[in-house]
Amino acid sequence: MRVRQLIKRFDSPKIDPKGGLGALTKTFSTAISKTWTCTKDYERRVRQPVREGLDRKVVIIDNEFDPITHELYETAIIDRVSGETLLNTLIAHTEETKSAVPSRRTQGEKVEIISHLWKKKVYGRSRGLALLDVHQVAKRLQESGITPKTIFLAWHVSCADLQILRGFLAKGGYRNILPKDRNCFPLIPLFRENVPKGCFPLRLEIVYPVMFPRSDLCGHNHRALVDRKQARNICNGLDDFCEPVESRGKEWQPAKFVKEAQRCIVDYLA
Repeated sequence: MRVRQLIKRFDSPKIDPKGGLGALTKTFSTAISKTWTCTKDYERRVRQPVREGLDRKVVIIDNEFDPITHELYETAIIDRVSGETLLNTLIAHTEETKSAVPSRRTQGEKVEIISHLWKKKVYGRSRGLALLDVHQVAKRLQESGITPKTIFLAWHVSCADLQILRGFLAKGGYRNILPKDRNCFPLIPLFRENVPKGCFPLRLEIVYPVMFPRSDLCGHNHRALVDRKQARNICNGLDDFCEPVESRGKEWQPAKFVKEAQRCIVDYLA
């Protein structure tokens, strides 16, 4: 199942700005015409500390990693309140942190090619990122104030990003820096509960341009820091959507949102 999903993701076409984006905008405007809900745990442990402006209490994580072995390639963590970058690095693997290479029989030739190309893409970007090994990453996390009590957010359906980073650190002997899964809140399930089921793809590269069509971050996904900045903006939107419609800013009033999005689509196609 995982392999089929992986191939489908890499083979899938880009979103059509005229048809697909316009339809998704209308769907999303309908979704935000009501007050969204979140879990009591999310309200108490995420939204409340954010409202109180508590730095380093809640952070957002994103990793780039091998889709088969989950070997970590790149990781970024930013503070939810301030937006400060706490960690943004490519990973320099040593023998102690490398993942075992699966056989071609278990992964298939096409998936092997995808895995190789993905690693080449991540490490081949010329962005001046640091290249840190497990000991340097551990030191950077400790210096940034990350503790086992820190709350992590991730644009994911599960706690995979936190688990992968935690597993990477464990290979270097660091087991008491990051929290357990209880302190991780995947954001996709929260969105899924509030948008029409089955008709709104929740991939970050689709959700973000629907919500923020004029943002300079659009179109630069699968870079850990960019994805985290996008997720932070989406978190701000989620907080607004959990308030009554009449209490929100103008940008999230359904009618205003649709008009602005349509104007962006026209500008894009001009």
